[in-house]
Amino acid sequence: MYKQPKVSSITSDLSEALKVHHSAEKPDFLGPPGSIFLLVSTFLNSNQRFNSRSGRYVQLGSYADDGNNSNSIHISKHALDYASEYRYTPFKIECHSELTDKKQGQKLVTELLKFIKDDFSRQNPSFRNIPIFDLWWIDLNGDLQIIIKTTELYVYLCKPDRYRKEVNGITMTPHPPSHLPPQHTVILKWVHHSILNVNLEEELKSKYGSLYSIKEMAGTETSRTRHLKVEFLDKKDYDNILNSGKICLFGHLITVDAFLSVSKILICNRCNTPGHTKNSCKNSTVDICRRCGENSTNLAAHKDCQVKCHHCGGPYESTDYKCKFIADYRRQLIEELKKHPEHLPPDIQLFIPKEYRSDEDRSKSIYNKSAYEYKQYLCRQKQQ
Repeated sequence: MYKQPKVSSITSDLSEALKVHHSAEKPDFLGPPGSIFLLVSTFLNSNQRFNSRSGRYVQLGSYADDGNNSNSIHISKHALDYASEYRYTPFKIECHSELTDKKQGQKLVTELLKFIKDDFSRQNPSFRNIPIFDLWWIDLNGDLQIIIKTTELYVYLCKPDRYRKEVNGITMTPHPPSHLPPQHTVILKWVHHSILNVNLEEELKSKYGSLYSIKEMAGTETSRTRHLKVEFLDKKDYDNILNSGKICLFGHLITVDAFLSVSKILICNRCNTPGHTKNSCKNSTVDICRRCGENSTNLAAHKDCQVKCHHCGGPYESTDYKCKFIADYRRQLIEELKKHPEHLPPDIQLFIPKEYRSDEDRSKSIYNKSAYEYKQYLCRQKQQ
């Protein structure tokens, strides 16, 4: 049973706010804007202990890739939630003059939501809830930082021209995220290098007016082709191009596929072991260098230290997916998600990399089928 947490004071630093927000268990409720409610649970998943005298790990059992390691790996609920939850990039509103107290922020948030209400409703006629921000705070520079977890509102506010310019003498300059959520993103596969991005953008805009961005996907380039990630503000444009499956551009028939997030591994920033956070780490009292496995209190001494994984001894960092321990943990995490897809949010689909698919099940994605189908049913009902 959860215990009711204390209300934290308004967080002024962006990194601290996100660290707390991501490492906390999901709360039963959210407080008024500017407040953060925390529920913290302790998770322990480790086969190592820290030796304070030597300043490094002492293995309780050396990791060996014997094919049975996944049976002994425990996946906590926190790790499952972290793997499936989409990390929403904060919106920044630069304020001139700087915000100095919570009341100013509250007034600005209220006026902004009031300003966008009518136009947002016109743009999203099937949206029945009241548009609100999930979290906001004032950072050290006196600017407003906002977390939005409602996809429709998130996408709507990604256009800078939808903001008020001034509230009570405070000029606002919006800095929205550079990318849209996966639900508005497709992949154009094997696009030939002869087709330049600038020409492709012009052609797609003539067909789909809500085109937001085109970016090459890292690691997909070959001598002849590459994959492109394409984002659309309008869900109808996204659905149309995705349902077509193919698109003809400059005489080339290009495959269109959905862009899916991959499951993320919760890794402790202190001991570099998956399954828990630094706040609940029981393996070490000091930060451990992920390059060499030594005490990293003196950061200057670890700029050129020897790279050796302290999990398996390989020539890479201890948090690298090349590590057999991390790879086995990831494999077991994916298996747990496949066994319990009901824990995934209804609008989230997770991509399964090829090397983590079994011979019995070659599925490329994991999703909450019942919740997804029910959401689709509700959408059809609203459109009727």
